[in-house]
Amino acid sequence: MVNKLLNKKLSIGTAQIGFNYGAFNKGKRMPLNEIKKIIYQLNKKKIINIDTASDYKKSESVLGKFNLKKINVTTKISFKDVKNIEVYSKNKINDSLKKLKIKKIYGVLIHDFDLLKASQLSKIFKSLSILKKKGLISKIGISVYNVDNLIKILPIYKSISIVQLSYNVFDRRLENKTLKLLLKKNKIEIHARSIFLQGVLLQDPKFLPIKFKKWKNILNDWHKFLQKNNYKALYYCLHFALINKDAKYLVCGIDNFEQLNEILNYKPPKKYKKYQFKRSKNIISLINPSLW
Repeated sequence: MVNKLLNKKLSIGTAQIGFNYGAFNKGKRMPLNEIKKIIYQLNKKKIINIDTASDYKKSESVLGKFNLKKINVTTKISFKDVKNIEVYSKNKINDSLKKLKIKKIYGVLIHDFDLLKASQLSKIFKSLSILKKKGLISKIGISVYNVDNLIKILPIYKSISIVQLSYNVFDRRLENKTLKLLLKKNKIEIHARSIFLQGVLLQDPKFLPIKFKKWKNILNDWHKFLQKNNYKALYYCLHFALINKDAKYLVCGIDNFEQLNEILNYKPPKKYKKYQFKRSKNIISLINPSLW
């Protein structure tokens, strides 16, 4: 029953297919035979969601080599420094459809949403809404980092039907009561990403790169909590996100077929204890990969 819920909510992040992404990726692209096994397993387990982006170099082209007919694809588009938004939107969507070899994109998310001006956003939503009416897109959404900004703009832009934001043991902004009410009121579909904080939460702190030294005490405390309660980091992080009823999908990036199977073999903790920590400026910088 639990694994059926996981399969239903799981969305596979494919950044690693196109280029080296994540704190511990060694720069190797995923081999085609590995991707083939992953797609086969997704179809077998009836996992119908894949998360990608037009900026993930060859991700869309590589995914298009496989049968995605039974899979909902959500992709992100960056509009940074774009002048002719209408033409750019049309070209980007058609390009993604061509590469992925599908007729319709489930979700198109505006990437770097927090960096765009109001005048740009109005044009972007208008352009994407036209493409939605033409049947090329099912849902329009945004990928955000700044939750305070999200609370301000949600009542303004009615085209938004998906919000993707980070959610993990250290980043609990999705639990903000004001945000939760707004998302529910506007019937927004929530996609939770960064469940493992790009793999940082799964690593023994003593093996982390030197740049994580400033968060040594925080991560040591987290690791001690896992050890004391005999929790497996991967399963605990999954469980933490899975029991949040507000998140419809959990975006989990994988480097290989073995990692997918490890996720699919998820077992909930026998005695679940919610991890507690003191919120600080150090935590705020830890949950934002751009500050690493």
